[in-house]
Amino acid sequence: MTITYRSSKGTDLTPNEVDGNFNDLATRTNAGWRDLVMGFEARGGPNSAVLTNYRNGIYLYAFAAARTQEVFSTAHIDHDYKVGTALYPHIHFTTSTLSSGVVRWGFEYTWAQRRDGAVGHYTFGPTTMVYTEYTVTGESYVHHVSEVSTGGAIDGTNIDVDTVILFRIFRDGDHANDTYPDQVFGFTADLHYQSDKHATPNKAAPFN
Repeated sequence: MTITYRSSKGTDLTPNEVDGNFNDLATRTNAGWRDLVMGFEARGGPNSAVLTNYRNGIYLYAFAAARTQEVFSTAHIDHDYKVGTALYPHIHFTTSTLSSGVVRWGFEYTWAQRRDGAVGHYTFGPTTMVYTEYTVTGESYVHHVSEVSTGGAIDGTNIDVDTVILFRIFRDGDHANDTYPDQVFGFTADLHYQSDKHATPNKAAPFN
């Protein structure tokens, strides 16, 4: 939809044109959902996910069965974030066999605002751990997404633009609930978050 300007049209706007302009404004400013995509970083050590051949010339990080393997990631909250709303960690992954079972993922995180933000929220505190479980049903090379429940979402209280969230993301493969017998491959982790603007008036805190 395109905004109709009286100066461009040269005459008064019709009621339909006025309504169209308000509809366009609502589309641009109403809250909606977006993805904040986070890459994986393997940092070595006995629990590190391993870059492994997935298919033909494609390599992905593999998370073995019956053990805990991890990657790390960082999320930076963008200026379109609807301040104070929850964020939902999730992971995109796939398999390469026809096995079935539950894959259990863990997200360990801590966050802090930038130093010139709200007093008392610029220190990275003790971590929080949340989990999600996803049932794979005998399909190979399929794109799966496993997201935390509403109860596992990151509480948006005091999270603001430019907040940084540090993650350890792992397959909790040695947990009794993880019953998938083979390795799985991770693509990326994301945060679903609500957006209610394209930008903020200020580039530093306070942003709005």
